[in-house]
Amino acid sequence: MRSSSWNASRCLAVVAALLTAAPALAADLAALPPLNAPIGDSSVSGLSSGAFMAVQFGTAWSSIIKGVGVVAGGPFECAQNSVIGTGPCMHGPPPPLHFFTDTATEKAASGEIDATANLARQQIYVFNGSKDATVKRPVTDETAEFYRHFLGEAGAKTQLLYEHTLGAGHAFVVPETAATAGLNDCATSDPPFINRCGDYDQAGVILRHIYGALNAPSAPDALTGSVKSFDQKKYTAPKSPEDLSLGDEGFVFVPKDCADAAASPCRVHMVLHGCKQNSGAIGRALVDKVGFNAWADTNRIIVLYPQTTAVTTATTLNPNACWDWWGYLMQDRNYFTKSGAQIKALKAMLDDVTAGSRPAAPGGAR
Repeated sequence: MRSSSWNASRCLAVVAALLTAAPALAADLAALPPLNAPIGDSSVSGLSSGAFMAVQFGTAWSSIIKGVGVVAGGPFECAQNSVIGTGPCMHGPPPPLHFFTDTATEKAASGEIDATANLARQQIYVFNGSKDATVKRPVTDETAEFYRHFLGEAGAKTQLLYEHTLGAGHAFVVPETAATAGLNDCATSDPPFINRCGDYDQAGVILRHIYGALNAPSAPDALTGSVKSFDQKKYTAPKSPEDLSLGDEGFVFVPKDCADAAASPCRVHMVLHGCKQNSGAIGRALVDKVGFNAWADTNRIIVLYPQTTAVTTATTLNPNACWDWWGYLMQDRNYFTKSGAQIKALKAMLDDVTAGSRPAAPGGAR
């Protein structure tokens, strides 16, 4: 009898400890800081499902997105609201170009996305590794054509950078340095989907194509800025993050020069991971190793790293923690527009981190 009583008391103590710890865990996740970063200088890039989402977000909110980096991703609304459509949109051949350009034009006319005229001013980077067997060349060719359609011939010559000769697998690409030792060889397509390929610094290529000439990056072990976790629950309320297949925790890198409330204006670049590349699968490898932070540190760029989570339910089939580019949130038929659940959450994150933006003082003084 004494043993049974002791066991019951012990269980109650454990439950009480867990309940006490739960609020403390939530409190550890801070809100995104409101920084002096004009929202119109924002940009987005991603790998695989993150690349598809980057195209969706950059097209839906083209009025505020300065540039888009597409690493192994297809054109706007490629899958056409069907998991069956993911096959042609990954392995090819994709549907005809007019499906995507017509959809964008129609959705812009109805106000569900921003005017497609905004796409003509965006800086676009498209990448396909020649060893990538997951998202193949015909798909990224179509992505480039989607942007050429809206950029026009003259714009495409200077604003579209399409790289497709590097022998990379399905991954973000980093240069072979001491800091990247231990990451994958160039031609592989395995977790954490970060590959070492000679001296190719993809993060730097993307940011310089979008923003122009930049200062040299910081050494990875000498960053003056820092990575913070932030609470993603605010951006999915009243639903839980899991309802949208989003994680509870996202990450943001803030350079020291951007952290001060009186700082001069900074810019925001949002990085969207690929399937099986969320923090629940690979920890902080993407956040810490892919190279965006080093460039951001010396160039007044804030880097947002939103996170998904794997969910398999009757209404959401996303076991690989992908971004929703084919309509896996079954109650969200407008997933590729401004009203799409994940796009709304991403925009709300961007709104918060740029909420401290101030107009430039007369004469350029700050």
